[in-house]
Amino acid sequence: MLVVVTHSVSAADYYVAITNHANTNESLPGGSYTITVTGTASGTDTLTVNFTISGTAVPGVHYQAFPQQIKIPVTDGNGSFTFPVIPVQNRIVEDYAEVLLSIQSATATSSASVDVDATPTTLRIYDDDWINTIISFTGSTNGTEGGPNATITASLSSDYIAGQVIWINANFGAGTTAGFTDIDGPTLRIDSGQHNVIADINVLDDKVKEDTELIYFEITNITGGDSCRTA
Repeated sequence: MLVVVTHSVSAADYYVAITNHANTNESLPGGSYTITVTGTASGTDTLTVNFTISGTAVPGVHYQAFPQQIKIPVTDGNGSFTFPVIPVQNRIVEDYAEVLLSIQSATATSSASVDVDATPTTLRIYDDDWINTIISFTGSTNGTEGGPNATITASLSSDYIAGQVIWINANFGAGTTAGFTDIDGPTLRIDSGQHNVIADINVLDDKVKEDTELIYFEITNITGGDSCRTA
């Protein structure tokens, strides 16, 4: 059996596509996109290329906003343009944010025909805030059997905020006199956009006459902010 594979070939004078990209990190100068023009036209020309931008990365928060239109000089059907994506040093703790760039349209000054590849290309901006971020317990209130509840506060250090949900696991620490049958909770989750969580601890009424019991918590694991440190 003979199998013939055919590839799509542009019938236009020019074909425009995103041909390369470079990811970046908040602590680096920046990433980049490269737009390439190929074609059969002769002489010089200029192509105006329009983009659409989406993704989890927010202009002004994760990267410096860049124009959604560029002009590419073309000679004998060929040209390219590389532009930077410059990260912003924010105080948001997350793994990374993504820029999705798509070519929306392109036109030639000469009025030659142009085809585009509209496939989105993803560029990642990796976070570096976790290097200096510490999660610790920063406050608490006492509770009473049957109510009111006790509370415990877990916070990110300095003015950092969570860019994604961060789950905090904690166990009883040294000096604790209460047991797990004495309380219900806490659920420690710092939501995206938040600096801390104030979690309820339901103090259960065990109907036993006893002295005041103490609970000391120690953070044992962090999920969603895996690289954050604990105090």
